Amino acid sequence: MLYISKNIKNLLTVVAFLGLVSAQSVVTFDLDGVDECGFLSVTGTWDGWSGWGANTDTGMAASIPAGTHEFVILCVNTEGEWWNDIWGSSTVYNAPIDGSCWNGNAEYPNYVLNVDGSGDAVTVSYCAGSCDATCGGGDDGGGGDLSSTVTFDIDGVDDCGFVSINGSFPDDAGAAWSGWGAHTDNGMQQTVASGSYEFQVLCVDTSINEWWNNIIGASTVLTAPLGSECDFNPADEWNNYGFTVDGSGDAVTVSYCAGSCDAACSGDTDISGCLDANATNYN
Repeated sequence: MLYISKNIKNLLTVVAFLGLVSAQSVVTFDLDGVDECGFLSVTGTWDGWSGWGANTDTGMAASIPAGTHEFVILCVNTEGEWWNDIWGSSTVYNAPIDGSCWNGNAEYPNYVLNVDGSGDAVTVSYCAGSCDATCGGGDDGGGGDLSSTVTFDIDGVDDCGFVSINGSFPDDAGAAWSGWGAHTDNGMQQTVASGSYEFQVLCVDTSINEWWNNIIGASTVLTAPLGSECDFNPADEWNNYGFTVDGSGDAVTVSYCAGSCDAACSGDTDISGCLDANATNYN
């Protein structure tokens, strides 16, 4: 049996410990486009999504272990006792879907970060909500990651008490798939970062008591016909519509007769196809 002395064991323990320490890097987040935030925080997998990973009070720096991590940016409204619920007090900036900094998950579009284990300091630079290092194109040679105002021109929804877009892009509070992406009260518009997104149309029954507390549950969900030309990902089981913001900053209008691939409804047939429970594309 191999005998290892106590001193050697201690030495191996120290070496292993130093190896773990050296595998961590101090990561500084250099974020642009956040001047209006009362407080700023970056939270991710390394801090257990606590909301306090790297923040204004830490100089936007955190010691992060080696590996691949995900994160989002919290722009905090510092009114009241915001520190008791930093998430609820924040606008959340996600990575743009299909952007080079995106994690590949449309439901949770987080930024990705790799710490290589060298122990060297790392600086991560982003215009919040984009993959550019700075806003407005900046000195990274970007200019192709500008946000656009997206207007949803939805036909065939005259019988809805309220109309809302439920999608993978952040709403006014920074949440995706919340049911409040763009809706009647904001002119069916939302400012959306460059990238590709999926969505559904919610036809809300406003006769339901306090429908706004569960807008999805109070709605008829109108989607693209499964496997059709407007099914954004016809290979999956979700028959969502989709659109792309190209990063130019130009306004985008998305037009559909709800429940179909047509830009506008034409007569009773299209409206029935959107809203009739007996129609094949009713959801």
